[in-house]
Amino acid sequence: TDCDAVESYVPRHGLIAFPRVKGVDDTRALVAHLQAKHGVDVVPGEFFGAPGHLRVGCGLPAESLREGLARLERGIADYCSGGGR
Repeated sequence: TDCDAVESYVPRHGLIAFPRVKGVDDTRALVAHLQAKHGVDVVPGEFFGAPGHLRVGCGLPAESLREGLARLERGIADYCSGGGR
């Protein structure tokens, strides 16, 4: 299956986002792809009992966070278009 979209919300408190990647049931392979091909370090939701989600740390300087989120977006798009499967 292809990924449909990423679903998330802005948390009111904290430095962690936990978006769901629609169409991805097991994010471990996605995380391996993101690390190897796009230099993005996130944690599979499976480690927290939430398959299909990613744990994204947001406690970075604004410019680093913007760059990391842009890489994350490109990496998910690449994975979902078949680049990681």
